[in-house]
Amino acid sequence: MFAKELAYLNPELVFFYLSGVYANSSENGKIMWAKIKGKTERALNELHFKAVYSFRLGFIIPLKAQKNVRLIYKGLKLIYPFFFSK
Repeated sequence: MFAKELAYLNPELVFFYLSGVYANSSENGKIMWAKIKGKTERALNELHFKAVYSFRLGFIIPLKAQKNVRLIYKGLKLIYPFFFSK
């Protein structure tokens, strides 16, 4: 595992992990990818880094310059501001 090697080489590192909104570190969830992301979060926390931060993003707004954005994301981008303010 890449993170194990990093922790071994420099335990003073701070590790940032981009996870998912439904990640489940108890591994009891129904969604397979959420179990895997939760298991990864737990494994990272057990390593000897100075600190580990896991970000569980729910939605990433596509940029205007992005190409090949799925239609569903274009629609969500339009209604997103009505549900979540700044």
